[in-house]
Amino acid sequence: MLHEGQIRNFKGDIVPGESFPKFNAECKSYKDFPFHQLFSGSVKILDSWIDQCMDVADPDDFNILFMKFNRKGTFVAVQAPIVETKLLFVRHFNYGSKNNGHWIVMDHDTFWEINADTVKELCK
Repeated sequence: MLHEGQIRNFKGDIVPGESFPKFNAECKSYKDFPFHQLFSGSVKILDSWIDQCMDVADPDDFNILFMKFNRKGTFVAVQAPIVETKLLFVRHFNYGSKNNGHWIVMDHDTFWEINADTVKELCK
């Protein structure tokens, strides 16, 4: 039988420390991203990444997708139901995932500047 720490090793792309048991992250690094498709409401590649993140998620997890695109920047997508009460967002985009509800896409650095402490609390 696996203990909780071993189980977390098989969950997501980042293995969190013991103080972050509810942290679930998927990471992607690509040459490009079809940002223009965000306005059409359907980005198949983004939907597949969110699906990957949620495939291993537990009900109370803080689910986040990290995205890096060459010469475009780094971004995060955060599952919206958990963010409605605690996290702050500026210059963000709301995205409706085909299978996994609403997500918020935002610049990586700005997200962490204003939300680091809140994420720590949500992941306990």
